[in-house]
Amino acid sequence: MNMWVVAYYLHAVLFLNQNFFWACHAVNDMSATNAHASQEAGLSDDLAQVSCEGSRCSTEVDMGLNVLQQQVVNEKNSRALDEPSGEAEATKPVKDAHRADIVADEAPKHALEQPPSGHENLVLEERESLNLTASHVLIVTIQRANNLETEWWEHRDPYVEFQIVHKDSSKRTTKTVHDNQHPTWNEKVHYGQYQPGDALYFKIWDEDHDWDDALGEAYFKPNCKQTGVKTLPLSTTGTLTVKIECVGSPKVTHVESMVNMASDVYGVHKKGYTPAYDLGDWDLVMHKREWGDNLAVYQNGNQCTLAFTGSETLQHGSMVRDWVTNAWAFSKSRCGNEIHSGFYNEVWRSTVTWNWNNKMQPFLASDACSGGIYVVGHSLGGAAASVFTSCVNQDKKWLSGKGFKVKEVYTIGAPAVSKKPLRQADGCLKGLRIYNEDKNNYDLVPFLAQWAGMVHPNLKAMRVTKKSETVVEETEFDCNSKEAVSGDKRKDEKLQEWKVISNGLCHIAGEYVKRMKTLFSR
Repeated sequence: MNMWVVAYYLHAVLFLNQNFFWACHAVNDMSATNAHASQEAGLSDDLAQVSCEGSRCSTEVDMGLNVLQQQVVNEKNSRALDEPSGEAEATKPVKDAHRADIVADEAPKHALEQPPSGHENLVLEERESLNLTASHVLIVTIQRANNLETEWWEHRDPYVEFQIVHKDSSKRTTKTVHDNQHPTWNEKVHYGQYQPGDALYFKIWDEDHDWDDALGEAYFKPNCKQTGVKTLPLSTTGTLTVKIECVGSPKVTHVESMVNMASDVYGVHKKGYTPAYDLGDWDLVMHKREWGDNLAVYQNGNQCTLAFTGSETLQHGSMVRDWVTNAWAFSKSRCGNEIHSGFYNEVWRSTVTWNWNNKMQPFLASDACSGGIYVVGHSLGGAAASVFTSCVNQDKKWLSGKGFKVKEVYTIGAPAVSKKPLRQADGCLKGLRIYNEDKNNYDLVPFLAQWAGMVHPNLKAMRVTKKSETVVEETEFDCNSKEAVSGDKRKDEKLQEWKVISNGLCHIAGEYVKRMKTLFSR
């Protein structure tokens, strides 16, 4: 490689990091701050535990849930869930093998709180018209608990573990609220696999260093004709308050969800996080921030998405390192290819941490993600997603511990990553590479690393062209085509091509989200 080409490339990367990327992350920060401002704080910076691990897999939980599952099987055909009723049903009595006090169905009917009236009415409008014979998306919000069982010498650190009975992949766990007998969570979960007749099982735990203690359980059959806030009596003392909503099919497509998650991951570490974009049926279930980068896992039923964050040039502790990562364009031999050193190091740093080895990887390799694993990322995150997918999907084992394969990878405005196109053991990578290119302006980042001799993976590419504020068109290229590997715009060393730098909107994550929404709204 000629030294003047390397110098030119490094100068361009430096210029972009200072003058080009700022708009992307400024927009993301603004969106994450303003989205759902009226809601109470969501997930904290603590890693959200989802899988059943360690003491959380106690025999007591397994036995109790098995009993409940058997009850649901026995009662499945005895009553129709959606028969009109003036009052919400209470819960039915079941004895746990180790506890004899699971909440009973004979509890007073007023124990299930009816939705408040007036401007606070939480019943979704016009839900009565829903076709209740079809599948629904059940939205469950774990709001709060009150008067949890405690002793004067004890401090409670409660969290909730819950699922649809008999559907193990639906298991979710809230964050832990420390030292609180009346905790508030306000965490929302979408259950796309919900069917009328399904029951929900909740169990509140007290997190401890050695083993976690059970604080009470509740069992509840939701009814899409009676949505709203429900206060459930626990099997010990106290109550658990949840909000039940039923909606139809998600309004966002699969590709839109992937693009939106690649944008959403920038803000998952912030206090009071709520999704900045419409994620459809996908929920954030765990995340970590280490080495100045975010890595997040989203879940939809038994499908999971791993999202890498892109460059954060305005974040303290990330600006210099992300610049070095992007600029370090020398290649190293890894995963059967010569890969951009900076991008490979980005992936390596993300997969050697304690949280990855003990939380994220075991979860991705578990039955919770048996429906398929997707990997997404915008900009630098897209490069990391490509490298990760290629390395994981090769024949030779790359991950330590229990491995898994990536079903599809989606990259958004990602740079080229390797000397030869990245592939997987059975051929092209599955998924999509998305990049913006208009008549006079285009996203420069996908072309930037090509000056250092890099190319894109063998991955189907989609060129997105904005014709007007209301018209967006796409052109797809086969994964083996020259356009997919190198792009369909010839690299031109003439200075007039650099006019694209003045249009940073072509690269920011928010612009990709906006174009996808316009494209799929046709």
